[in-house]
Amino acid sequence: MEYNETLHEIDPEGDIELFLSSSHAPFAVWDEDQDQTSPESPSKSAESNKKKRKHGTAFGNNLSFYDSVDQGKANKPQPQPTFFEPTVSVAPAQQCQEEITVGDAPTRPSQEETTANTQDNQASTHRFRLSSKHMTMASSYFKKMLQGPWRESSASTIFAFDWDPEAMVILMNVIHGHHRKVPQAVDLEKLAKIAVIVDYYDCHEVVEIFAKRWIKLLKPTVPIEYCRELMLMLAICCVFPVTGVSRSMIRYAIRESRGPIQTLDLPIPQHVADTIEQRRQELVGRIIARLRDLVLYFSDGRTKCSFDCSSLLLGALTKQLREHGLLDPCPTKPFLGYSVVGLISIVQSFISPKLVEHAPACGLKTRCFCKLGDFTKGVIKDVEDELSGIVAA
Repeated sequence: MEYNETLHEIDPEGDIELFLSSSHAPFAVWDEDQDQTSPESPSKSAESNKKKRKHGTAFGNNLSFYDSVDQGKANKPQPQPTFFEPTVSVAPAQQCQEEITVGDAPTRPSQEETTANTQDNQASTHRFRLSSKHMTMASSYFKKMLQGPWRESSASTIFAFDWDPEAMVILMNVIHGHHRKVPQAVDLEKLAKIAVIVDYYDCHEVVEIFAKRWIKLLKPTVPIEYCRELMLMLAICCVFPVTGVSRSMIRYAIRESRGPIQTLDLPIPQHVADTIEQRRQELVGRIIARLRDLVLYFSDGRTKCSFDCSSLLLGALTKQLREHGLLDPCPTKPFLGYSVVGLISIVQSFISPKLVEHAPACGLKTRCFCKLGDFTKGVIKDVEDELSGIVAA
């Protein structure tokens, strides 16, 4: 394998050097198979569902009970790092640095670049000349590393992990105050890679002002369905909290996910992932329970409708519930394969038997105009309200 080295003199008079190896390993890999099976719509192919990508402004109607998602730091993942050690001379103290640095970093670079880079079969090394003063002021991680009692020399050699080199250059320019070299806008993929590095090295404050601008420019392009891009934005918002944005991302994940979300080794706190899954199960369970209550409502005589009318409605409801796998057996927790928005769509698609309009009189009515939809609206109304932010839980 061929190795190429690129020098980035962020500070030409810098007193430390950071070596970054880049093997172009995949970044935030999305598992398509995990979301292909959908009990909600057995007649639809997963492929046709995946082709639908809705876009829009995904940052309105905040849910107040998600305030806690902006709190706490992510539990950093600890897979085995991909690490390339350049040929350099390292002093004893610097060897200690290498041991401390290599301890617990994830492997992180770009999904769309994987195929091309695999074909090239090349690994690259990027050497950064940096200022220890700037690094220790911006990052608590580097402050502990560079001001520790084990440091014995004025020059230091640090080995970084498989971060994205371009994201690293942007971050280093921010830290060293080279703001004219910082791009005015970055795409979603690049911002997610920057967020991962910022979270790992704990240098949030120095990047925050740029991150808010980048996020604002990305708003119109963020998908409003559960997919890889939504998870990238959720991770970004967990690292750089923006009022309402992370809660909106969480709401869309609750709406669209069919099981535990794919965190993709991104800095998404575990309590956020748990909240999304818990709320999905609660809302799916609520819809299914109310559908079964409606079956009982038609069958036990509580309705004011005539026998013929309630029988027609009961038959239409049970027939369509069975067609969608929602009756005998009834889905149970954790409701894997069922999304909130999918169930709402099913309920809204229920057909009312037309013969009900000509059934015998119901109660004081001269003719029965009962429709199944009049009853199923109540099944999903509060769920829809909650998802749109009208109801604060």
